[in-house]
Amino acid sequence: MEGAPFTIGGRDFIVPRLRVAAFERAVLRIQAASTAGTTDADPFGVERLSAVCGAVVDILKENHPELTVDEVKELVHMDELDAVLGGLLAAGGKRRVQPGEVAGP
Repeated sequence: MEGAPFTIGGRDFIVPRLRVAAFERAVLRIQAASTAGTTDADPFGVERLSAVCGAVVDILKENHPELTVDEVKELVHMDELDAVLGGLLAAGGKRRVQPGEVAGP
């Protein structure tokens, strides 16, 4: 299994190189939930939390096909959810290119 090691909630994972399709699924999932925001039916933004956890599954799916959204919800603490997602994207190869830097593998 190729990839970068990454620990979530004490459990070790191997983050695969991020494929465009996995990145697209993750981003579209988060965008759909983010545009909904909080509503009377979802005042705490639970839909967005589930979407971010789903994005984590999308990113890890290639190396960990057994992983579920419910498992991610049990592993990740609220205060680290955004950091986990950002860390997974970086470990998978998606990072911001700094001004003047050449993007590459």
